[in-house]
Amino acid sequence: MVMQTLKTETRALHEQVERNPMMAQLMTPTLTRDAYQQVLERMLGLYEPLEAYLIDQEDALPKGLNLQNRRKVDWLIADLKALGSSDEALATLPRWQGWCPSLVPEALGCLYVLEGATLGGKLISKQINRTLGLTPDTGLRFYTSYGDMLGPMWKAFGNVVNSYNTDPADEAAAVHGANATFEAMDAWLLEAVPMSS
Repeated sequence: MVMQTLKTETRALHEQVERNPMMAQLMTPTLTRDAYQQVLERMLGLYEPLEAYLIDQEDALPKGLNLQNRRKVDWLIADLKALGSSDEALATLPRWQGWCPSLVPEALGCLYVLEGATLGGKLISKQINRTLGLTPDTGLRFYTSYGDMLGPMWKAFGNVVNSYNTDPADEAAAVHGANATFEAMDAWLLEAVPMSS
């Protein structure tokens, strides 16, 4: 199963992203609103170009992904506005200009990371609610993602990926796409970590 291969072959980089200082702080009781807002700003800067590229390529992707229903940029924008960001401020945030998937299986690997992040978001949202008292209406929409539909959305995505007619080269390309996305996320977040004096 392609999904199981993706899970196994991306575990190391997935765990590396979880240890990234910007991500790790989300699970601490010392998280501040400013630090949380900075994480959301970085996520917007990464997700916006990746989502735009993927949606632009949707006709080439397997049917049933329904990428418009899986957009997360609008949630990020809503959260940042709830935290006080203006449209002008959001427009000036840096955007990722690095790797984007160039093959269909690479795109599926990239989507594996973006969709899989919603699973971790369930734990993160509970911690942020405890720490900052935020709700989906006050800045926690991105990490609550699909809400009660989280399980069905993940299952539907997995079904599409597992039914994709892959050969070993396609599977390797999907793993590459997922790992490249994890690497991009890790590097992009590290760029924003304040340097210690």
